[in-house]
Amino acid sequence: MRRTAAENWFHWLSLILEFNLPLSVLDKPEFRKSFKLDPVTSKSFKSVGSRLVKVCEGVIGVHLLGCRSVGLIFDGWGKRIDGASYFAIMACSDADRVSETKRLPPALLSFAPFLDEENHSADEQLGFIEVR
Repeated sequence: MRRTAAENWFHWLSLILEFNLPLSVLDKPEFRKSFKLDPVTSKSFKSVGSRLVKVCEGVIGVHLLGCRSVGLIFDGWGKRIDGASYFAIMACSDADRVSETKRLPPALLSFAPFLDEENHSADEQLGFIEVR
């Protein structure tokens, strides 16, 4: 069964992001042959990734513009397996309530490792926000 272009991109995006692979692997024919996917290059991956970011930003922006109130959530955590620490910025709003007992998850605005793995202070978190 042949995949659609969207399914092909979804699988490439999932593979690269889930395993934190460098985009340069997409330019290696021997790597691309390892998967039953239509080949893509690092250049096309960057182009599609940039367009995907713009679509996501637009969807989140439209959602948040229609809200009476918006809150920001700052969250940091560490991973026991590899020792890496991460910081995320999320947005929540009054429109996230689906029912009395159910809410939509917050919109992820930014997610990355801490700039300084040894320092998780408020100043470090502020630095993360300013860089983004």
